Amino acid sequence: MTENLVTNTLLSEKNVVSILVCLYILGPKTRTELYKMISTNPRMPKKLSLLQEHGLIKPFEMMSGRKTLALTELGTKYAVTLCNLEKMLGGNVEQYKWNLLREIIDGHTIKA
Repeated sequence: MTENLVTNTLLSEKNVVSILVCLYILGPKTRTELYKMISTNPRMPKKLSLLQEHGLIKPFEMMSGRKTLALTELGTKYAVTLCNLEKMLGGNVEQYKWNLLREIIDGHTIKA
């Protein structure tokens, strides 16, 4: 049996694409903010750890002392590629951005 592709491992996890695109569109977010915007599934910490293990996100401390998660250079490239793929398939990344912002304002989670 052959080893699975890393991309397949990442993309087979629900919400991973939403996490990457959210961080790309909105910038660094705390874990709590990501949970509120994307999912409160108990597996979310595992998904964030997986992204960190693969070098796509990293912990980042703001000047205010807030601990956030941010995309790495590789994570940014990956997120840009995902956004481009979304556009090629007829999706609307700008609408997704506005949905994220609306959810932040309303305090609800979005459905990916």
